[in-house]
Amino acid sequence: MHVTRKGVLALTTLSLPLLLALACASPRATKTDANFDRRECPHDPTWAERDPASTTQFSPDRLAIPELHDCQRFIEEEGYTSLFAVFMGEQAYDTETFVALIVSEEGGSYDPLGLRPPSGYPEETRFFQCLLVEPNPQAGSPLVARLVSIQNEHECSATLPRGPNDFVNLDVRVPSYSSEYEERDFPQVARWAYHDRVQYVTMWCGPRRWCDVGPRGFTPAPVSDTGDRTRDIVGWHDQQILAVVDGDSLVPSGVMGTIYPAPDLGRYSAADFAGRWLFVAEVSLTGALPAYAAEFNFVPATADRLSRIELCQGDEATCVGTEGVADKSACVGPPTWWARLSRPGSAPEADKYKCITRHFVSNPVADPGTVRWRWRVLDEGGWMRCPQGCCELL
Repeated sequence: MHVTRKGVLALTTLSLPLLLALACASPRATKTDANFDRRECPHDPTWAERDPASTTQFSPDRLAIPELHDCQRFIEEEGYTSLFAVFMGEQAYDTETFVALIVSEEGGSYDPLGLRPPSGYPEETRFFQCLLVEPNPQAGSPLVARLVSIQNEHECSATLPRGPNDFVNLDVRVPSYSSEYEERDFPQVARWAYHDRVQYVTMWCGPRRWCDVGPRGFTPAPVSDTGDRTRDIVGWHDQQILAVVDGDSLVPSGVMGTIYPAPDLGRYSAADFAGRWLFVAEVSLTGALPAYAAEFNFVPATADRLSRIELCQGDEATCVGTEGVADKSACVGPPTWWARLSRPGSAPEADKYKCITRHFVSNPVADPGTVRWRWRVLDEGGWMRCPQGCCELL
């Protein structure tokens, strides 16, 4: 598949093809609103409405919280293919079956995971599948996974019966973590992961447990053991092969980018940012990418020091350094929200500053303070968490 710059979007307004999302709580949607403002791909959905008296693990409220989910183009044969989203369903802590909703936005397939439309389905048409991770009814590993084709997101639930057309050629790996980690250290999120040239799902699957779900015989990426949950437990941070522009196309760079949250990201209030810079995330690359360095100061780590992202709210006098920002087209306020991007080992004069747009949310959904890279479908831009809303980097 030939992916042009018009087909996927960038980390900013220029040429970078990824977005970063810092635990942003999205506006609450009505329970029957099928086409709510989704700051997530698919960005402009036409999904099924439902009876407000019915129950679902994928309510509009939950689907609209982007840090709980993931969306990206898969990599095959050194290039980008179809766009897939994975949404984490609302899970009870005492459940035995854990569900994630998978959406093929453009109708594309990925055979190793069984991502394919039902037989006779129209080409290039969005389709839905439900991923269930559940107890193994036979001897062997304690958990198994299956994929079930469904008509819409509301059919995805832990009660879906087994059927002859379920895709079951999946393995579930449960990595071992330090016994010091508690239930609250495992966020209820789902992510796409890529290791050894294989795409797979990595997701919360119960108190103090994490699951990697992939093709039979796959090997997931190893987990770290630093004693810092934001480093060790996958759901807090995000790793992805970053893309670069090659002519009129986007291609995988081969460079892995990792974004980590500040330990206290989920606890900040708006008042904390008033007139001062607060650390919200840091980024490390496995190799140099000039476009990312020039636009964001994202570079390889230096002596364990990473590129930093900080936020501040206020005017140019109180958020020191912002007086030199030339492009203020995204500035709104007062108060204005700003981002400061610093590379490790550089003088403050090398910091980059960007004006960001804050979308206020009067009734936000509590977020855990996770971060991730993010694809978008319709337009270029980026956004990150602000207390009671979203901050959009334009």
